[in-house]
Amino acid sequence: MTVSADTSPPRIALVAGALGSAADAATLGRALATQFAQRGWDVALQRSPGAPRAAADALIAEVAARGRRAVVLDADLAREADAGGLVAACCTALGRPACAVFVSACAGADDAHTADGAALAGALARN
Repeated sequence: MTVSADTSPPRIALVAGALGSAADAATLGRALATQFAQRGWDVALQRSPGAPRAAADALIAEVAARGRRAVVLDADLAREADAGGLVAACCTALGRPACAVFVSACAGADDAHTADGAALAGALARN
């Protein structure tokens, strides 16, 4: 009889932006989170202020349906204290992340002709 045990540490991904207010970033972040889960990763999901809890609960259910764990970490990435504590919060909730993905986009439309200093400062604060 052969007995084997998987002693590898859990694979944990921290995905920021999957629950934000910017639709394009949230769509990409959700796809990444579910694909990580499909491939055997547990997922920590950063949730921006104002992002609906229902969206977070739905994504947690999608990850759980794939047999993996998921948690929501509330953090405003434009605030240094929140951003700086995100990995520590992930470590506490699930363990040390082996991968971190930051999918960020500014809510609102602008382009090279209409972007202003405030829009640029907001993007830089999050990224």
